[in-house]
Amino acid sequence: MVRHIVSWKLRDDVRAEAAPIIKRRLEGLVGQIPQLISMHVGQVFGAGEYDLALYSEFATRGDLQIYNDHPLHRAVSEYISTVRVSRMMLDFED
Repeated sequence: MVRHIVSWKLRDDVRAEAAPIIKRRLEGLVGQIPQLISMHVGQVFGAGEYDLALYSEFATRGDLQIYNDHPLHRAVSEYISTVRVSRMMLDFED
């Protein structure tokens, strides 16, 4: 199983508006991209550097790559790039 984790720091001027849009759009990919097994997106609480976090699962590294290249995912990523300040990403296999 491949786990894909991403966190974003959003721009202050759009955080309240953008966070629920990102959550809805990303979670909407479940069922639209067959390789995406599950996804959870939530707002980060407590003191921290990031505002929003994603956790998703894929069967293989190849499936993760298909997801990354998929046009529906690309469209969401393009939106996120317009409202984020920074991003942290990691992938691991177990």
